[in-house]
Amino acid sequence: MSGKKTEKSDKVRLMADLLRSGATLTDLSCPVCASPIFRL
Repeated sequence: MSGKKTEKSDKVRLMADLLRSGATLTDLSCPVCASPIFRL
């Protein structure tokens, strides 16, 4: 796997873990990297 693909799957895994632990996905995103913002 390429480094970029691994990095992306790591981020997706982290987001899934946040949702499983009760975090809520907001309609906001980071203005710098465009990552979605979660509410814990």
